[in-house]
Amino acid sequence: AARGVPIGVDCVSPARHSAFGTPLEMVRFIAQLRELSGGKPVGFKLCIGHPWEFMAICKAMLETGIRADFIVIDGTEGGTGAAPLEFVDHVGTPLREGLAFAHNCLVGAGLRSSIRLGAAGRIVTAFDMARVLALGELIGAAGLAHPNELRRVHIQKRVSPSEVKSFAELFPALRPGELLTGCSDAHYARFWAMADASSFDAADPQRSAA
Repeated sequence: AARGVPIGVDCVSPARHSAFGTPLEMVRFIAQLRELSGGKPVGFKLCIGHPWEFMAICKAMLETGIRADFIVIDGTEGGTGAAPLEFVDHVGTPLREGLAFAHNCLVGAGLRSSIRLGAAGRIVTAFDMARVLALGELIGAAGLAHPNELRRVHIQKRVSPSEVKSFAELFPALRPGELLTGCSDAHYARFWAMADASSFDAADPQRSAA
C-alpha cells in the first residue's frame, strides 16, 4: 500500500543504486547532482551495515575532495514502506550505535567540520512525540542553554542492575584526524584498514596495512 503496488505484482527493489557501484562513483554522483541542481546541498541517508562500507565512503571523499553536504543516519528501527518485517527489525545497526559510529568516523577522518550529521529516529507513537517535545525541559535541567551543548557525558545508561555508565564510556570518541594518523582504538583501526574507496567490499587488512 505504501508504494501503490497491487497485491501479487512484483516490486523490484535492487540492493544497488543504478547510478553507482563503488564509493568513488557515489561521491562523483553527489558532485553531479550538486552541479545539476545549481549548487543545492546534496547528501545521503543510510543505515550503517558493515563498518568498512561507511569508512570506504569517507576514504572516497578524502581521495576526491568531494564532500556530501549532509549525511542522515537511520537505524535498524526504521525501514522503508516496502521493507520486509525481517529487514525492519533485524538488519542494520541501531540508531544510537550507528550515529555514534558515523560521527566518530567523520571526526577521525577529519571530515566532520564540513558535513552536517542528522538522525532519522523512529517517532511513531504519542510517547515518542512527548519525549522529543520534552527535550527542552531536559536540556535546562542538565544546566545547558542549548541542545548543541549536549555531550555524551551528559547521558547515563543503566547497563546492569548494579552499574550505570555514561554514553562517553559506552561510545568512546575519536580525536580529529585520528584515523589518518594512527588510531588507538583497535576496533576502528581494523575496519579502517579494511575500507577501500574503490569498492564497498572489504579489503584484506594485511594488504591494506602493507
